[in-house]
Amino acid sequence: MEYLNAWLSAGFAVVATDYQGLGTPGGHPYLAVRPEAYGVLDSVRAVKGWDQIGDAVLVVGQSQGAGAAFATAALAPSYAPDIKLRGTVVTGLPYFSRETVAALARGRNPDAVTPTFVYTLLLLQLAEQTQPDFNPSEYLTERGRAVYDLARTGCFGKMADAITAGQLSSRAALAKDPEPVLDALFPLVAYPSLHLSQPLFVGTGEVDRDVPPAMQAALVRDACAAGARIVWRRYPGLDHSATVNASLADSLPFARSVLSGQEVASTCPNVTGSGDAARR
Repeated sequence: MEYLNAWLSAGFAVVATDYQGLGTPGGHPYLAVRPEAYGVLDSVRAVKGWDQIGDAVLVVGQSQGAGAAFATAALAPSYAPDIKLRGTVVTGLPYFSRETVAALARGRNPDAVTPTFVYTLLLLQLAEQTQPDFNPSEYLTERGRAVYDLARTGCFGKMADAITAGQLSSRAALAKDPEPVLDALFPLVAYPSLHLSQPLFVGTGEVDRDVPPAMQAALVRDACAAGARIVWRRYPGLDHSATVNASLADSLPFARSVLSGQEVASTCPNVTGSGDAARR
């Protein structure tokens, strides 16, 4: 509420979309980039021409919404060339490449009880929707299936509370290794392009436990190598959620600059490893 009111107070109209499968029968294609991007672009089209709303568009997102915003910027030229997208603002930006997925796998402690295990369960729900031979009962224990099923009607918080209350680790929840199933999702969750036509602002909390800072840094590095224009700001001591409002001090000036047609100073030359990313 505080974050969106800041944008409203700055003179922006805010248009939000419920992603496909939220609030309707059937599953939600969690982190699948095309349904997210199309939903965002369709929501913009729905208000085009309304009185007091201009036609210049800035896409803003946090966490899953950050992934949706990045995908929106990548797909807008082909899916919605009629929309005048001027820039993108993201915080807590997920990025699935072969490198970052491998790093996540190495960092997992199967005996840890952590709310971030919700993300694995949500991705398994995406597998249930997109892989006809996937049977969740083969991969989940009875305890794991109970939390998995909560996602059909509940949100992240409800699942996270159940994991904490039940002291449910991934070892206790999983009947067998889901990595082959999750690996098959890669084409659905990978961004179609890392080269964006318009500038991108990325805000990263340096103690983000939901989307590791290294994952966000890898996205900035690889997108810079692909030719994107990026303003990257890091926030010491801030986690996934705290970064959202803290980033306003930097993202609002960025938004005003891109909407007024001013050139923004990219931080890409200062990103370590961009040349290595180009070779990968």
